Amino acid sequence: MNRRKKAISIVSVILIVFLSFFSYIKISDNYRTVRLPEEIVLIPLEFTNIFLIPLKEGYMLFDNGYEKEYDYFLNKLKRNNIDVMDIRYVMISHHHDDHVGFLNRLTALNPSLKVILHEKSVPLLAAGKNNQKNGGGIVNSRIYALFRLKQLITPGWDFSFPPYSVRDTDIILRGESAELPEEVGLKSKVVYTPGHSSDSISLVYKDEYIFAGDMASNFLNLAGAKHLTLFNEDVGVVYSLWEKVLSMNIRYIIPAHGRPFGAERLKENLHKYSQKDLVVYF
Repeated sequence: MNRRKKAISIVSVILIVFLSFFSYIKISDNYRTVRLPEEIVLIPLEFTNIFLIPLKEGYMLFDNGYEKEYDYFLNKLKRNNIDVMDIRYVMISHHHDDHVGFLNRLTALNPSLKVILHEKSVPLLAAGKNNQKNGGGIVNSRIYALFRLKQLITPGWDFSFPPYSVRDTDIILRGESAELPEEVGLKSKVVYTPGHSSDSISLVYKDEYIFAGDMASNFLNLAGAKHLTLFNEDVGVVYSLWEKVLSMNIRYIIPAHGRPFGAERLKENLHKYSQKDLVVYF
């Protein structure tokens, strides 16, 4: 019994230390943040931020979350007095499980909803699992340890999601950049931004903001993320995209993970890591 109590005490101490450390890191990510445009509706999920962008009629949803977060998402819509049928489009930044998990349930509930995605997302969404064939890794060993700990705590987390088959009504974007179709009612450019994943896209908004998906983040910076998303297939490509964003005179980055921040912080953190620094995960 004494051994059992001792083991429980040790585990409790470890959990307290971990939660304290994680909370401290989380608080640090609030440093030098900026506000969203007032018309944007933020819905923060467990680890992923998703956004409702007003259109002339209804809204466009930028990304969604894990499948398990669907009911929470619907509740947040109600709290914001938004009917799910008011969502006319959903743009998918890339195919990962924390960005497309409840896409099937959303389109089943609202069949008129059109999905906007890059052509490279089509086969990856149909596969129903994060692509693990392109290599890459976690930005450093500390964050790698946090990934493994999360996997230990949530053993069901296996990077899978319900496969999504693109419909004839969906909007498939091609090439390096494209204007949103006129039917959407939002004059904005979509930029192809691989590096984190081969199918990633970002949305330029009002020429000053970019909904970056996982091209950049504001999460676990104290643990050394330095505004990179925690996993990247090719960190060199990511940095080249940061330079492209800076050349476009984008002022504010709206990431999927963490709070919005000024684009100057991309410049401050350029080339802090190389591909050889990444810790192989898959």
